[in-house]
Amino acid sequence: MKAGSELDGLVAETVMKWKREKLHDGYWYWLHSGKDFWSPIERFRPSTSIDDAWPIWLKELEKNPWWRLGLSHGADGYQSHPSVFDGSEYQDTIVASAETFEVVICLAALKSAGVEIPDA
Repeated sequence: MKAGSELDGLVAETVMKWKREKLHDGYWYWLHSGKDFWSPIERFRPSTSIDDAWPIWLKELEKNPWWRLGLSHGADGYQSHPSVFDGSEYQDTIVASAETFEVVICLAALKSAGVEIPDA
């Protein structure tokens, strides 16, 4: 899954538990769970903004304290990809790998929430 509004929306709804709501001004917002707070949909961009992705990473670390961000080597042994590793089984297992740290954080958080992402 590539960076963009589809991935951002899936993270907002599945990981953050936010709901889309159209307000009286005609624009769509994210209603934050458990709060009387809305934010414009186009402002939440965790797949392209580290400022939006980092709080998701911190939230995931509370559930998965063995997870760590790093670079994994590609099949050729040279190309590196941002990855999330799980070291809880005394070995590093790749949870997700992508082109950017923002996308890999989103993919790992979705997998943690039970969403199957092909090729993540």
